[in-house]
Amino acid sequence: MGSTALVARDKVEMVSQTIDRTHGQVVDTTEFVQQKIVVPAREIAAIMAGVRKALEVLFAPSPKQIDRVYTEDELFIG
Repeated sequence: MGSTALVARDKVEMVSQTIDRTHGQVVDTTEFVQQKIVVPAREIAAIMAGVRKALEVLFAPSPKQIDRVYTEDELFIG
């Protein structure tokens, strides 16, 4: 019974170390993906949104000129 308990304890310790190592690898991979993919993707998306808005403003039709004079009564709202 004593040797079985030692073998079982060694196996449990081995499984625990494997779980700890795997957890560390998952954390490292998550941090890597965050820094190398997610952060640059957000920055690129922000830059593209700015470029898109700039192009919309640049190519927007010019406002129409007002060609009549409004009287005070027409300017009064409710």
